[in-house]
Amino acid sequence: QGGRGGGRRNQGEKGSKRGGQKGGGGSDQYGAGGGRGGRGAASSGQPQMRGPPLVAAPVEVPVERPATGAETTVMLRNIPNRYTQDMLLELLDGQSFKAAYDFVYLPMDFRNGVNLGYAFVNLLTHPEAMRFIETFQGFSSWTFDSAKVCEVSWAHPHQGLGEHVERYRNSPVMHPTMPEEYKPMVFKDGARIPFPQPTKAIRAPKLRPVHDRPNPVPQD
Repeated sequence: QGGRGGGRRNQGEKGSKRGGQKGGGGSDQYGAGGGRGGRGAASSGQPQMRGPPLVAAPVEVPVERPATGAETTVMLRNIPNRYTQDMLLELLDGQSFKAAYDFVYLPMDFRNGVNLGYAFVNLLTHPEAMRFIETFQGFSSWTFDSAKVCEVSWAHPHQGLGEHVERYRNSPVMHPTMPEEYKPMVFKDGARIPFPQPTKAIRAPKLRPVHDRPNPVPQD
């Protein structure tokens, strides 16, 4: 990854351009109960918040990262911001992946009520993950008109259902006050099932999600 990925310095300017994002190692997902990642609230004019960030900027994951033959989790980028959780699931199922995945997470911008433009999907097997990449790399047939072209890469550093469950089960995004459509999802045989219970008390989010007011009109 950029930021702290010292092992990739030999890529020169390409690596340095991906720097500047803190939390390295692909920590573009919602914080897992610790750390400070994301942009400083003071510089953006927003109230300062303690604890893990509610929104973290996506980190570039190079498509050329070599596969080991065991990966099952992919990251989709350039998803239109108006896509909802249900729309994403309909898209996956409509492309013949129903019951082929067991984890989906579409991170949301709580301030604006739209997605952050990327998602994580864990497929049941590596061959299914390869088929997924072949299907969605370069995909642009969205539900509505959008110029965005999907890019797919292996998720890093977290791979597999177990690692993602452990990452999110104690995260503020799983707090009871959070809407279901903002939470990571777990599936079995194509049906959503309850997310595994937390192992400790979950801290409530410092910033309340958007409710009862129109969403701003996104770019696409």
